Amino acid sequence: MRDFPFISVVMPVRNAGRYIGGAIESILTQDYPHERMEIVVVDGMSDDNTREVVKSYCGRGIDIRVIDNRGKTVPYAMTLGVLNIKGEILTRLDGHARFSPNYLSRTVSAMMDGRADVVGGRLVSEGEGLIGEVVAITMSSFVGVGMSFRTMREDRLVDTLAFGLYRRKDLLSAGEYIPYLTRNSDEEHNYRMREMGKRMIVLADLPVKYIVRGSFFKLIKQMYGYGFYKPVVLYLHPHFLRLRQILPVSFILFAGLVVSSLIYGGWWALILSFLPFGLYITTVLAFVINNARKHGIVKGILTGLSAMLMHTSYGLGEVFGILKATIMIVRGDLHQLKKSWYRFNL
Repeated sequence: MRDFPFISVVMPVRNAGRYIGGAIESILTQDYPHERMEIVVVDGMSDDNTREVVKSYCGRGIDIRVIDNRGKTVPYAMTLGVLNIKGEILTRLDGHARFSPNYLSRTVSAMMDGRADVVGGRLVSEGEGLIGEVVAITMSSFVGVGMSFRTMREDRLVDTLAFGLYRRKDLLSAGEYIPYLTRNSDEEHNYRMREMGKRMIVLADLPVKYIVRGSFFKLIKQMYGYGFYKPVVLYLHPHFLRLRQILPVSFILFAGLVVSSLIYGGWWALILSFLPFGLYITTVLAFVINNARKHGIVKGILTGLSAMLMHTSYGLGEVFGILKATIMIVRGDLHQLKKSWYRFNL
């Protein structure tokens, strides 16, 4: 590239002291010119050693700044980031994530060449400890997350991605991130970008690593949150509804129907449930057997458990999310939410 646009790496974090050093190291080792970069840490008022770790990396060739995020959540952090960066291009990196050494140069090159307006890499899950490794295997599989930016093996235009490279002017045009969406705010914002006609591409051979939850409890909490806020996102952008997004809630509702029918003596429920539940169990068993061959029988069994926990918690989140979204629609809250936050208060 003849010209190197200035890039701002925005890091929305809170209590990330254990991991943020690795994330910053992955930025410092980029093959992109360091004088054309900055790191903006938007800290949600951490009460651990996050700020001390960040300060230890100052003076290493890239300007590092810390901004207070009194809202504490990611959407507040990203809005603050867009408003306070110096770069004409912004990318996000979480404290648990790691760029590959050529991530910025590859994504900038693809953007400048006109391949797409937003460019990102394939999210590769990594875990620490037995449960973390099991969750990472599940998160990287079609059984776990379906066809997404985690599982694709070839470059593809997408509706949403993680840790993409954006032009700041496009983000300003799209408007603020919605504070209500403590999860899924990046997905909702990407849908807005797509509605503006912006193209997004994932470079399948360019990995960005993400350290996943190391316990089943944290996994359940995470997936429940994703499911809970999904109905609001789809209400705001209904034409981005995909089959894989409604399968978990459909499974939960169908299971409830079958259980209710059995309780009240409906033998027809057994016949009704045979095909979908049989197909699901067969798929999970095949997933377990395949992983047992690759990673050992213990990990194989645990990946099956991990997948079922993911699907169930996500589906339950969607059920309660639909109820909450319905109440918000009746009250007019969602209309007001969209009207209030689809602009920047410059």
